Amino acid sequence: MTGCREQTSAFLLNLQQVRQMSPTNSMHISFEERSGKIFVSVVDKFGDSHIHNLDFGGVSKQQALEFLKQKQTELETHR
Repeated sequence: MTGCREQTSAFLLNLQQVRQMSPTNSMHISFEERSGKIFVSVVDKFGDSHIHNLDFGGVSKQQALEFLKQKQTELETHR
């Protein structure tokens, strides 16, 4: 189809929501950058995985990636 752009069905996730994640409700996060977007995979306490499109919320992409790395480490140390 002409003029169609690839759209993601991933739900939006903002940095405040990531900040509020704790080991009691999120077991693990992973993330990757694709096409200028950051996709975050969250495994909840039930073992279900959910993919989200990160809303940077006014910070740079690099700052968002650094924050995600910190949160990933925090969650992994409490497993």
